[in-house]
Amino acid sequence: MAEVVRVQHGSARLITMNKPDDLLTRREAAAYLGRSVSSLERWEKAGIGPKITVFGKRKMYLRRDLDDYRRKGERDAGH
Repeated sequence: MAEVVRVQHGSARLITMNKPDDLLTRREAAAYLGRSVSSLERWEKAGIGPKITVFGKRKMYLRRDLDDYRRKGERDAGH
């Protein structure tokens, strides 16, 4: 669960958002694929690997994109 604090007229207000189950962080995506976080970072720099979705300012992965990547195989990553 992500917590966001917004300041309005000098007072802080806490807004809580639930992250959808199909939206994964880089760490979660790496675990889901059985790879390291650094592998996903390298793939991103090389322009290969699973599709990245920007959620706010965070780079996230949709589970369906990871599944598509798995089905396609990791040949694009040089494996």
